[in-house]
Amino acid sequence: MIQFENVSKRYRIGVGHGSLRESVAELPRRLLRRNGQHQDDNILWALRDVSFDVKPGEALGVIGPNGAGKTTILKMLSGITKPTSGKLNVVGRIGALIELGAGFHPDLTGRENIYLNATILGMRRREVDKLFDDIVEFAGLRRFIDTPVKRYSSGMYARLGFAVAAHVRADVLLVDEVLSVGDTGFQARCVERMKCLQSEGAAIVFVSHNLMAVGGMCQKGLLMSQGCVQVYGPVDEAIRAYADVMHAASQASMKQTRGETAGSTGYGVEISKVSLMGGDGAERDTFLMGDSLTVRISYDAKQRIARPVFAIGIVRSDGLNCCSSTTKMSGMDIPWIEGQGTVEVVLDKIRLIPGVYQMGVLVWDYEMIQPYVFIMTQVFTVESHEVNIDHNYGVFVPDLTWRQVE
Repeated sequence: MIQFENVSKRYRIGVGHGSLRESVAELPRRLLRRNGQHQDDNILWALRDVSFDVKPGEALGVIGPNGAGKTTILKMLSGITKPTSGKLNVVGRIGALIELGAGFHPDLTGRENIYLNATILGMRRREVDKLFDDIVEFAGLRRFIDTPVKRYSSGMYARLGFAVAAHVRADVLLVDEVLSVGDTGFQARCVERMKCLQSEGAAIVFVSHNLMAVGGMCQKGLLMSQGCVQVYGPVDEAIRAYADVMHAASQASMKQTRGETAGSTGYGVEISKVSLMGGDGAERDTFLMGDSLTVRISYDAKQRIARPVFAIGIVRSDGLNCCSSTTKMSGMDIPWIEGQGTVEVVLDKIRLIPGVYQMGVLVWDYEMIQPYVFIMTQVFTVESHEVNIDHNYGVFVPDLTWRQVE
């Protein structure tokens, strides 16, 4: 569906001529640049030789710091800008979940804006007629659908914008930080809808700083830095590399703050293995509700690390962060680690709703500012003898007792 082949994009910073006089004054410099006699310091390469592909039903997570080139990739995929060199090919209709409700008119009602926005996104009126009830139901705004959207809250506005954009029959879906909008319930529905579109064969490009969501939804990862590809491959490799980059940047900043020399040696820790075990101590990837689950984390600290904080987070297949725990939260203070070692955390009873999950494992500094390392474990499944329990029940079933008083 998407092919990027050695794509580069160059911009010239601060160049804009508002008059004929300014254009004439710039002409000699342009001629010198063309003849190679003048170095242009105003050139910025937003992308350099970027290559990747996304097949039908795949999701690619694009991660990296601000200014890495992520937005430029989305602009090229959506046809807003063209590459300076290289080739790109996008097959099929493109849908974009980037600026939710960007085409809304504040004085029009929700109903009117659905038709207006859907038309902007390339849908015909008869297509909107068929999908109208689904859009309104998904947004949860039936009571307010004939109210001008200028009276909507920001959450209502975002829900309606997402509902319209997500119902465009797109072969390629571009998503940029949608999960930073709305409450957690809305974010979960966003991811669930994207998963549904992916299962129907849509190719998804998901740009986000939410590593948990990227790891839970995407199969492949693209780590960008200063316009260049750093890692392209399995999503957990890209996330792990990004965590290393963030840690290195944090350490460099800390060294500058302390006045250390640039050649000082930093430190880090590697997670060599994460084992998910049942109550019998055997490794497994399928558990029943009520089972015990032990997470054994084997690590290798390259140098002594004072007061590390170990953390786990359980992520549902739709990217929802179900729960998390840290040694610090539990009152466990680890003075230091060095060399190889192991820590364990035991969930006495799994109360998660049946479904597919992953475990995120992190090691933080004591202030929990930046992680030393972050990985996603293999997928594991929670099952139940109660076949009627599903995600509509929430995230977990609490351990409680019902009784009839009268």
